[in-house]
Amino acid sequence: IMELEEMKDVLQDKVRLAVSVIGAGNAGGQVINHLFGKYPVFAVNSSRKDLDDRVMNDKINCFIIGDEARGAGKSRDVAKILLKKNGRKLFENNVFTKMVEDSDLVFVTGAMAGGTGSGIAPELLHLLVQMYPKKIFIYVGILPKVSDSYQAQANTLQCYDEIVHLNIPYMLADLDYFRDKPNDYAYGEIAKHIEQSINTLSGEYLNYSASGMIDENDMRVIVSEPGYMAVYTVDQISQADVDKKPIQDYLIEKIKKSPAAAIARDGAVKQMGIIVNCPEEMAEATKTGDYSSLIEHIGRPYAIFENYSVNNSSLGQFILILSGMSDPDPRLLICKNIVEKEKPKERKVTSVLGDTSQYGMKVADMGKLVSTESSEETGETKSSILDSFFN
Repeated sequence: IMELEEMKDVLQDKVRLAVSVIGAGNAGGQVINHLFGKYPVFAVNSSRKDLDDRVMNDKINCFIIGDEARGAGKSRDVAKILLKKNGRKLFENNVFTKMVEDSDLVFVTGAMAGGTGSGIAPELLHLLVQMYPKKIFIYVGILPKVSDSYQAQANTLQCYDEIVHLNIPYMLADLDYFRDKPNDYAYGEIAKHIEQSINTLSGEYLNYSASGMIDENDMRVIVSEPGYMAVYTVDQISQADVDKKPIQDYLIEKIKKSPAAAIARDGAVKQMGIIVNCPEEMAEATKTGDYSSLIEHIGRPYAIFENYSVNNSSLGQFILILSGMSDPDPRLLICKNIVEKEKPKERKVTSVLGDTSQYGMKVADMGKLVSTESSEETGETKSSILDSFFN
């Protein structure tokens, strides 16, 4: 008969999903630099300087789009042109394809405000979703600070629009949460937030429980729901904290103030996951199954998944996962208002981009997200998908 501890180990391994992370552009590269050694990672960039071993771990596998390795100059259009030049080779790279094929969840992360990450992340996801229809792909975008440039806000809106048209799960981490901090500190904290979220969705904190457990297929349901997804973690909660006010109040505070972009609070939530790891004396105070306060704040989810685990610590950990939500309007409207109210005066543009139109720049026609049909649905092969994009 299997011992209890052995059974716990087996069950905990069972609920873990195989995860890999693709970092697009400089910011995406810094996130996977933070994650290296924990998950399989791969960097895609247009600048050799961003991949220098003084900036990133030289053991991280990488691919440089284009033929000059000089970057995209914060232009999404230039980044798309560079991807078109040699991007097919990325999808023929054995290390890259094996990493994707061996994963249950593939995260693609990068800044939304720049050139390379903002320009190519939607294109990479567009191709991956078609080529691997049974995989779950999740976009993790990094929003700029409100004080960032006009172009950064415009790039963000364009990137977001392309991601939404893919009809996949996406997460948004907001640099403006650290608005009073230098950028290097802010990006470092955002990387930690993204790591915590990926750890949660991979199943790292799902421990054995006799009173309610989120298994692998439960987590698949939660993370595969198209739309906005966010993870909120409240750590180091003591019995005294629980005596002061309900755990739900702490989670609501975290929803209101978090590096995750603010939710719309329009009542649209498809899936909700609750993960509780706490000492035995705290269990009865938290294991109520009554989420009325949360539901009043966020809306009634279609389904609720629960995982309660008693540990030997004196402190509790409480995690909330929300998926299938509407656009995070409160935050995106700030970007939109900046772009609409502060549009630069009309001027002649003599660059490779040609004349500008929407938001002071031209949106590239190539690689438009015209279809999200999978290769299984259309009968297309991976090769023909690549042919249609790169030829």
